Amino acid sequence: KYSWWAVGVAKSSVKKKEWIKMSPEEGIWALRHQQGQLKSLTSPRIPLSLSPVPTRIWVCLD
Repeated sequence: KYSWWAVGVAKSSVKKKEWIKMSPEEGIWALRHQQGQLKSLTSPRIPLSLSPVPTRIWVCLD
């Protein structure tokens, strides 16, 4: 089974109707899970080691 997900936050100035690269330089801070690996969506991509891989995410807005 192939699946992936990404979760993150974006600055309000990010263009929402265009394809953009998910990166802090573009105003997006995110994590991606793909092929069993968790990575920060930075440049370069940084592998993260979390065990087990998150299945639930808690979001707290201030």
